Amino acid sequence: MKCLRAFILCLFCVSFLSLAEAAPSDFVGTWINVNPHSRGVVRIVVSPNMKMRMFGACTPSACDIGLAPLYTYGKSVEDADHRQGTAHYTLDFKEIDAKLTLVSRQRIDLEHFNRFTDNSNRQNYLMKERFRKATNFEIMNMPLSPEDFEN
Repeated sequence: MKCLRAFILCLFCVSFLSLAEAAPSDFVGTWINVNPHSRGVVRIVVSPNMKMRMFGACTPSACDIGLAPLYTYGKSVEDADHRQGTAHYTLDFKEIDAKLTLVSRQRIDLEHFNRFTDNSNRQNYLMKERFRKATNFEIMNMPLSPEDFEN
């Protein structure tokens, strides 16, 4: 019976935590794709001034897709619970519309809509990927500096 009570209490705590309001600052940090073999976006960095830099899967190391403002959204004009965000990137050969969903303070989901603009006849595509918040140790070993967010 004690185990059952503890289990119910844990379920209540988890459901309470998931109902807490999210703020735009909850997006801030370094996020790593949970799929180490991703051929899409491998890392996302959101700065405190709400600029988002994405890194793609290139060899031998991740390539910088670019820097864009991150706009966050609630479900209505009164809703301060911002769990969605968007950013737009214009590259030489394609445009990317990125949509983030804050699932928890440790996980975000990314949907990126890729639209080719170079007349290559490649098909536009959508990718869905999941990210986890990077640890301090991982962040210390990444090549990224504050200057990366000064544009």
